[in-house]
Amino acid sequence: MNSHYRSIKNEQGAALVVCLVTLLIITIIAASGISTASLQQKMAANIQQQNETFQATESGIDRLINVINGTAATAGDSVILNSALNTPTTSVSYANGLSRSGSNEITVITEVNFLANMAALRGNSLDADENSTIIPGYRFIVTGQATMPSGASTQIEHGIQYD
Repeated sequence: MNSHYRSIKNEQGAALVVCLVTLLIITIIAASGISTASLQQKMAANIQQQNETFQATESGIDRLINVINGTAATAGDSVILNSALNTPTTSVSYANGLSRSGSNEITVITEVNFLANMAALRGNSLDADENSTIIPGYRFIVTGQATMPSGASTQIEHGIQYD
């Protein structure tokens, strides 16, 4: 029994040191993995919010253009374009009623700005010279912006031509 006691007494604690170093390395790897997962989750949420605001902006612009062209429930509404023509230095906002239920409601604002008159191109029926009045064409910029309470925002511009 005396020899067994001497062999334990001669141990220097190398196994303890190896275990502690291994545990430290595993802890560092786990902390790094948690940090990376958290960062990836934030990036995915940001991309999702950007996509939602982009889709809401596109929907708002599409709805406004449908109202102007008369493909919506109402006939063509040129009041919006006439307002933009009469006051070209200011933008005309259109309340399109787009929103999303829940805590992350998206606010969508669409505007129409008059850009310029356009001349009829050669070969176009509007360019036919039969001693008639030339029908002018107009170019507008439709701007849409969607914003979420979190600060995610997307702005898109579409050009339209109205004859």
